Amino acid sequence: MTETKKPLIYGKILAIMADIPVIGKKRKNVSQGYSFRGIDDVYNELHDIFVKHKVFTVPTVLDTHHEERQSRSGGTLIYRIYTIKYTFYAEDGSSIDAIVIGEGMDSGDKAGNKALSVAHKYALLQILLVPTDEPKDPEEESHQINGKTKKDVRAESPPNVNTKFRTIPITVEGKKIMHTKYEVLDRFKVAKEKLGDEAYYKVLGSNGYEKANEIPEADIQKLYDAMLLAFKEEKAAPKKAKKAKEKPEAKDEAKDQSLGFTAEEVEKEQREDEEGPEFPPITKPAKEAKPEMPLQKEIMSLTGLEADLVDKHGFTPDQIIGRLKEMFGQTEGVKLTRKQTLEGIEYFKGVIDELNKGKE
Repeated sequence: MTETKKPLIYGKILAIMADIPVIGKKRKNVSQGYSFRGIDDVYNELHDIFVKHKVFTVPTVLDTHHEERQSRSGGTLIYRIYTIKYTFYAEDGSSIDAIVIGEGMDSGDKAGNKALSVAHKYALLQILLVPTDEPKDPEEESHQINGKTKKDVRAESPPNVNTKFRTIPITVEGKKIMHTKYEVLDRFKVAKEKLGDEAYYKVLGSNGYEKANEIPEADIQKLYDAMLLAFKEEKAAPKKAKKAKEKPEAKDEAKDQSLGFTAEEVEKEQREDEEGPEFPPITKPAKEAKPEMPLQKEIMSLTGLEADLVDKHGFTPDQIIGRLKEMFGQTEGVKLTRKQTLEGIEYFKGVIDELNKGKE
């Protein structure tokens, strides 16, 4: 009697699930007060695990829906909804399918790309049950509609502060600061940049570790102190060879003693994580006597920036319109002159640049 071979894909999926680390919700939608995991966060953790177990995915678009919508500034937004089947293949050809829906909106040609990214992310998260460091079930939330405005509801919502997950202490400049697991990994990432790969992995190896995510909580402070010592020795070496002509500023000295970041900067960073991004201050421009209307390409440029703020940085259209009203002193609908449109473009470019720098 011929024995039927069991398809490999089922065991492979379970093996991948066993190897998957926690992927925390490190990104935030500030306006709606929730955290989420980006597609890059998911890919960065899962790629090597999929290679190790020889599994790959293939997308098949089953259905598409396309709309064009007008933005508040008069431009056109492309909106796409895809129904996609993702097939997970093992090396013997066996497979399983996951059918998901992805939505994307963009002022240019990226709406489809965004829909694909969203669909793939949720296929991976749901079929593999990828854990987070924030245990929370959707059924713990309740939504009641009682006629209040969106502003009223937000005002009554609790702040999005995850301090209860900061359970790992690291002493920085003599001050104990609590961290989440992912904030600890960020500290070691900074240490690696400051020390260089060779010195960084030498410290890890001498303590019996290959990667920072292998370090148990009990050894975090020990490894941090060892890297700090290596950093101080590295900084002191050139000073012994050649005496400095000028005394460094106190702030620089503090950074030299703390792997490039001070206790004050760590606490400020954590406050920003809890409170979310803020728009920089604005200066209201003078009103134009004879306004010139913007060109179509300028309207499209502003619309594209608005879409980026919504899709990539968690702002809402109401926030963006509100900011434009503040900038140009308008109380009802926003109808921009050419000068105002160009100022809006430069302002939102600056906002996006600052937000992107914060992610680096």
